[in-house]
Amino acid sequence: MIPYRKKAIRSFVQKYAIAAVALGVVFASAPPATAAPVPYDFTVTFDEGDLMGQSFDGHFTIEDALFSGVGTETFNPSGTGFGTDVLLGFGITVAGESFTMTDDMGYDDFPWVIFQDGVFDEIDYFGDNGNGAHLSIYGFFGPDTEVYFASASTASLTGPSSLGYSMGTVTSVSQASVPEPATLALLGVGLAGLGVARRRRAL
Repeated sequence: MIPYRKKAIRSFVQKYAIAAVALGVVFASAPPATAAPVPYDFTVTFDEGDLMGQSFDGHFTIEDALFSGVGTETFNPSGTGFGTDVLLGFGITVAGESFTMTDDMGYDDFPWVIFQDGVFDEIDYFGDNGNGAHLSIYGFFGPDTEVYFASASTASLTGPSSLGYSMGTVTSVSQASVPEPATLALLGVGLAGLGVARRRRAL
């Protein structure tokens, strides 16, 4: 290889390596954002009625700006009234019927998502999706959670004698994984390094 080209390649690699390390340090040392969306996944499982034995996955997203993890904290769309923090999103599809945050009959004071000492505790949702389907989720996490689903506009949410009625519980709630900014930055640094190495081998 021509000497001056070797020198140029060495200089190129050194410059990009220094820049990559500096970029990683900047992202890794950056302070956390003051407000960020935190997504959660939950599962509803029916143990009575037409949907007995079936499970359906839903999701909600909270904003952590005022989330202290101490005491009872209620998230709702408006972030006012009973809600002290902002609920950014909510959704679930049950038996082909989709329900969103704005389908709650009390929107925008509802739905509520409640945490107790930083741990998920309760969902309070009463939805009408406009297609004749209704979904109610109310109560504490686990066996005390009441979930009712009715698939016809004439159905009631009060008992199993209603057409299309099913009852169940919220069986799991977990925070959805979201890559941290520093992780994304380091991934970018690694890809940049691979690109430099390939270019060097090619030359």
